[in-house]
Amino acid sequence: MVAAFVVRTINPFEKGHDVLFFIEYKPEWSFFELIPFVILGFLGGAFGYFFIKLNIKWCKFRKNKNIGKYPITEVILVTFLTASLGYLNEYTRMPMPELIRHLIGKCSIADDSILCDYLKNTTSANEDVVPLRQNEGVYEAIWKLFLALGFYMIMLVLTFGLKIPCGLFVPCLTIGAIAGRLLGIAMEIISFNFPDFFIFAAGCNENVTCVIPGVYAIVGACAFLGGATRMTVSLVVIMVELTSGLSLIVPLMVSAFSAKIFGDLFCSDGIYDAHIELNNYPFLDTKEDYKINAYASDVMKPQKNDPPLTVLIQDGMTAAEVEKIARKSKFVGFPIVVSKESQLLVGYILRRDLCMALDLYQQSGFFTPNKMVKFSQTLTNRKNETCIRLEKLVEYAPLCVSHQTSMDVVIDLFKKIGVSNLLVTHFGKIIGVITKKDILKHLEMKKR
Repeated sequence: MVAAFVVRTINPFEKGHDVLFFIEYKPEWSFFELIPFVILGFLGGAFGYFFIKLNIKWCKFRKNKNIGKYPITEVILVTFLTASLGYLNEYTRMPMPELIRHLIGKCSIADDSILCDYLKNTTSANEDVVPLRQNEGVYEAIWKLFLALGFYMIMLVLTFGLKIPCGLFVPCLTIGAIAGRLLGIAMEIISFNFPDFFIFAAGCNENVTCVIPGVYAIVGACAFLGGATRMTVSLVVIMVELTSGLSLIVPLMVSAFSAKIFGDLFCSDGIYDAHIELNNYPFLDTKEDYKINAYASDVMKPQKNDPPLTVLIQDGMTAAEVEKIARKSKFVGFPIVVSKESQLLVGYILRRDLCMALDLYQQSGFFTPNKMVKFSQTLTNRKNETCIRLEKLVEYAPLCVSHQTSMDVVIDLFKKIGVSNLLVTHFGKIIGVITKKDILKHLEMKKR
């Protein structure tokens, strides 16, 4: 409510509208137009497949070649390429949001752009451009839009994954709006030249506009963004909120689901899933059913030939020893045991908290290398105590699993609880740790 009030007050989109791409007209559509809307969905799915494939190949090339070592130079080159080539076309010269608003708009008698260069025929009751023959300006706009479409597709492949945020939503919306507008103009030309064709006969006559290219631009924007991200219902909601086009729910749903169905025929992953896999991010999809016929002891680290597990002793370590382990290791945290001989688990401490505590003690002057560090909750006379006590930072009930726990259970714990790691124990003794990366590595080994 507060956000809506602020938007209404400052009026960032002008004309008193609360949404970015407000539709100035009543977006009408006919039943036969569901066929071109499905075609837009298929085009969006094909675009998503080729965009993901080419972008991942380019990102792999960037990683493996010297170009990845000079990210600033790459950004400068791409910026220069975008500015120099984009300036040549009026549709690539204007900002993307402005171009989208132009494409989803409906031609009126006052519109003098080449995209609306029609023979004018208006009445006092209707100031819209009714279906009449297109002038040369419309055909000039068509080839310029085709050039803009190719330019934006190439630049999106090159820019997504740069070291600066270049965005995905607005570029995909722009590409889809261009493709949709082109298809809308084609349908408009067909309906004008063949008005007696049975699918046009019911809705097209001299006084009614049966094909609105701006509607096709909106539907195309939804289809192409859906093809790249594999979004469906949430995408339809976003598009309705962006345009206030509640009457376009059915066309938007048809295009979004068509794009996902066609894209999934070739690759079920969207662009974000592909980049997660490319960068080896530890991500377990909650919707995917992982099947691993193994136990926790088969996946945990360390294995037989690995270095021993790094642990902290609850009592008996010096400040220098603790600091050395905390500073040099890259683990998220450390298990705390009674002693190295027993390996009985006491608790778990995060490396981040441990480093912050050591820094605070060093700043206070209480830190000395030979001073003892205690993680236990033993009761002592703290007035005369000279050791560093860190028991308040210890989690004394960490999430643990037995070494014989099925990996199906372990994966469910990761997906449903969202933990970063699990401690593996055997009769109370710590024997290993499982992380999401360990699970993904095990799955990759099984695939090979």
